[in-house]
Amino acid sequence: MTKQGTVVRLHGHHAWVRSGDTEYMCAVRGKFKQGKRKERSPVAVGDHVSFEPVADTENEGVLTELHERVTELYRAHPRFPHQRQVLAANIELLVIVAGADMLSEQLLTVDRLLISAYSQGLTPLLVINKTDLRPRIELEPLVKCYVDGGVEVEFVSAETGDLGALAGRFKDHTAVFAGPSGVGKSSLMNALEPGLDLRVGEVDKIGEGKHTTTHASLVPMAGGLVIDTPGVRDFG
Repeated sequence: MTKQGTVVRLHGHHAWVRSGDTEYMCAVRGKFKQGKRKERSPVAVGDHVSFEPVADTENEGVLTELHERVTELYRAHPRFPHQRQVLAANIELLVIVAGADMLSEQLLTVDRLLISAYSQGLTPLLVINKTDLRPRIELEPLVKCYVDGGVEVEFVSAETGDLGALAGRFKDHTAVFAGPSGVGKSSLMNALEPGLDLRVGEVDKIGEGKHTTTHASLVPMAGGLVIDTPGVRDFG
């Protein structure tokens, strides 16, 4: 009997699909790999799908249909520039995280993510994390152009637990976290959803964060859902 669900993570030739309270490991077979979209991997986290459970197995299945996406966040594939890499599907809110300690150096990435948000029909939310490392009075001039342009900006510190009004932004919404590595995306998510226990990496001596999220995943977050993506450097 065909079931429907949402892709919560991908690995290799399998998609983990949540249907109700159960997750199924579903095979992604030929017609999806070939696909009609100009994508290297046509199935993305957040996709709504249909699948057939495999008899005599424990929560295994085969994808049979990929439903039409409402929105998607994508970029040119870093290794195959003529193909798209879809980072997340069916999202409403793009949470752009930057670090207060390296904000000036990260503004180009912020700009690219804002362009992607507006061009792909997403609402952007700029979050400046690590405000315990740099006073807000020094940060506000750097983001004034975004505020003047109507972008919502939140100043927070996952380290101290000062999250401001951020938690209330996720209720009944599906969001995606994006931004350079090392800005504290996983730390923020852990602070917003205690018990999540996403792995948090270190930052090396030149301020470059180690990538601690290697695959996108869909997780519950403060009354909504959030897709955690790997750090984004070359975006657009």
